[in-house]
Amino acid sequence: MKKFQHKFLHLLLLVLIKILKYTPLLAQKDIYDSLRYEILRSQNEKVILSNYILLTGKTANSSFTETLRLINEGMHLAIHRNDSLSIAMLNRNTGIAYFISGSYDKATFYFYESLNYFERKKDAANIALVLTDIAKVYRASYNLKKSLSFYEKALAIFVSLK
Repeated sequence: MKKFQHKFLHLLLLVLIKILKYTPLLAQKDIYDSLRYEILRSQNEKVILSNYILLTGKTANSSFTETLRLINEGMHLAIHRNDSLSIAMLNRNTGIAYFISGSYDKATFYFYESLNYFERKKDAANIALVLTDIAKVYRASYNLKKSLSFYEKALAIFVSLK
């Protein structure tokens, strides 16, 4: 009887682990679906752009091709609206997607495009975020001195924002 209880508890534990393991993926899928739904449903271009930025930031980890497709759609709308902030944020998300895919040169290009905009606007919080992104690229490509330099610049900005 104890052997049966032990096997039952072991099986129950395995089932619970599987459920817990995949629950965040299901929740994440719900977020993707709700953002996609809002993009299709909304008549407000500003809301649509905001959802493109959020969605591309979230899909960068899971689907490179889908992320680039969504960025392209969002970029067309941002250019049509002459929305430089959205363009800069979509450029950052493009850099993130390329970084995750291992294309560090392309990632760096898009991060610098984004950084240039944020520097012109003196948007300190976004400057610090992009500097951190650039530092990650240099760290991943083993240029540790340059990486540290960018991390230090980002840290100084973050501290000043406190």
